[in-house]
Amino acid sequence: MAGSFFKNVASLLIALFALGYVLPDRAHVERDVVIDAPPEKIFALISDLKSWKEWAPLSSIAPQADDHLNGAGQAFEIQSAHLLPARFTQEIVAAAEPARLVTRTRLAGLGETDSAFTLLPDEDGAVRVVWSLDSNLRDHAPFLLKPFWTYASYFAEPALGPASERSLAKLKRVAEAG
Repeated sequence: MAGSFFKNVASLLIALFALGYVLPDRAHVERDVVIDAPPEKIFALISDLKSWKEWAPLSSIAPQADDHLNGAGQAFEIQSAHLLPARFTQEIVAAAEPARLVTRTRLAGLGETDSAFTLLPDEDGAVRVVWSLDSNLRDHAPFLLKPFWTYASYFAEPALGPASERSLAKLKRVAEAG
């Protein structure tokens, strides 16, 4: 009886492991906020990585981070032991002022995610800021860890969504101030 139980458990684990290679592995998180400020002011806040400390999630993840701008392609790097002992690199990869900004985050050893900020004017003069994140966590994972990252991608929304909401709320406060 115990042998049958362990066989069933082993079979289930093997099936889940194999399934991790074929399930969809894309993560998408999207949040938006309406900000009563000109799109140029909002774009200035999101396109200047120095100002991210005022509202962006990495500033709360690694408040003591050593960050710097690298000039062309504006980027910063954070070496953090607060959340994960990891190195993050955030870089602006495309900008169409004042409507769209695309960034790429590289997590050392874990791959890349792309984020986009889309600024859409509302009828009343406000701006709807849509912040989306897209990632394929399995892409850069070692072969035996690919199933783990497939399953982890299903937790991107609940893990990153609330942090994105808090960051957009901070962006709104900063943009609407003064």
